[in-house]
Amino acid sequence: MNHYECACPTPGCGHIVCLPPQLEERLRRTHETFFCPAGHKMWFHGKSDLEKSRDSWRRQAQDAWNRIRGLHQLLDSAREGSRHCPLECGYRVARVWTQEAIRERMAGHLVDVHGAAVIDAPHVADAA
Repeated sequence: MNHYECACPTPGCGHIVCLPPQLEERLRRTHETFFCPAGHKMWFHGKSDLEKSRDSWRRQAQDAWNRIRGLHQLLDSAREGSRHCPLECGYRVARVWTQEAIRERMAGHLVDVHGAAVIDAPHVADAA
């Protein structure tokens, strides 16, 4: 019969405890206390494979969430930056949410206030 043998870690004891596979698996999973024949407490204190796998998945999910949150902050920062006049006159596009509307209002401001010339250039998306 297959079994798992473990020696009592208590100094001077040295009793060997034999555990059937089902009991060993449960004790590793639950970290329950069991005893050697002399009555010394024993337990599996390390993480089980399932716990290690779960912790790894949690770390990966948290890392992915942190990357997504960072991208959202970067996008918000870029969107907010495009609302301010690049000539630093203090003008800010307000009450508009789409990038296209922000570009149109900013172009109008640059033409009306700063005398910029309108160049009819194709958008990068049109070139693709």
